[in-house]
Amino acid sequence: VALTVDKLVSCMAVLVGLALSLLSCTIGFVALNIQRHAQRKDRPRPLLNIAGVVLNLFVGPTDLVAYSFAPQSLLAPVGTLSLVLNLIAAPQLHGDRVTAKDTRATGLIVFGTAICLISGAHGSEDGGEPA
Repeated sequence: VALTVDKLVSCMAVLVGLALSLLSCTIGFVALNIQRHAQRKDRPRPLLNIAGVVLNLFVGPTDLVAYSFAPQSLLAPVGTLSLVLNLIAAPQLHGDRVTAKDTRATGLIVFGTAICLISGAHGSEDGGEPA
């Protein structure tokens, strides 16, 4: 199967969009945890909190650019990565206890996202690119 230049460019654009979406998710995860650490009752750090807020300001524009490269149906589910990262990192970073309810809820969200991806549109009927 020959790969045309247009298809190659389209694939690269989707990869760039996916990479930007993952970057946005990571920035949001880091910003949230910086703020969480800065707001500890025993040792508040207002400047660190401000740094977390400023870092969080980059999430929206990064997502905006990502959505200009790849379809929403591919990028929207990447947001569930934040939930999984926080579930895994919370005990190590903040000493939080992850309950079975937290794990079940996150699992349910990931499962629902997977079902949406599986049963969603995968392209147009004529074999062209998704709308």
